[in-house]
Amino acid sequence: MKITTVIFDYGKVLGTDSNEWSTTFKDIVEMTGFSPKELDEIFNRDWDKFKSDQLDLSFFWDEVCEKSTKTVKREDLEKVYEEKIGINQDVLEIAKELKKVGFRILVLANESRVGMDIKTRKFELDKIFDKIYGSAHIGLYKPNKEVFEYVLNDQNLKAEEVIFIDNLERNTFAAEELGIKGIVFKNAAQLKEDLEKFGIKV
Repeated sequence: MKITTVIFDYGKVLGTDSNEWSTTFKDIVEMTGFSPKELDEIFNRDWDKFKSDQLDLSFFWDEVCEKSTKTVKREDLEKVYEEKIGINQDVLEIAKELKKVGFRILVLANESRVGMDIKTRKFELDKIFDKIYGSAHIGLYKPNKEVFEYVLNDQNLKAEEVIFIDNLERNTFAAEELGIKGIVFKNAAQLKEDLEKFGIKV
């Protein structure tokens, strides 16, 4: 069956992951006095609730402000966080090229509602991609098979016509069990090579 659709993860594929405290969000470390490890511990404790929309990301910022040894305001942390969120231009260009030659391109990301909204707005993802599926918005997250089934049904797609790109093998493996073709992302050059194995040259 001909491939018609390519689905991209966001964090560590299209752009910034949510908890890159030691690199992308090192300003947050300086503002709060927490180490990257300490911020990660606070963040990861409730990550399942953020990505499933059981908790708003503001809960995390409030806790950070409360426990910080420095006086810091939530709105200042949120502002810096949004400013520092990035996108991988090389991967974005691959997505644009795929769309230009007729492929449907989608985003499927484990994201908090706030995180996905920021990325969509900041980089105008909704003007580039045919649809964006953030886990908090749909109430399903990877690697559960239900999230892939949801996207297939919503887009009226057969698994065999879809490629899914993610940086985590457990997520591509879950997709492959349904018949979706998986690519474990490392970098843009490798992604082009892997797409070519499926007969797609960009």
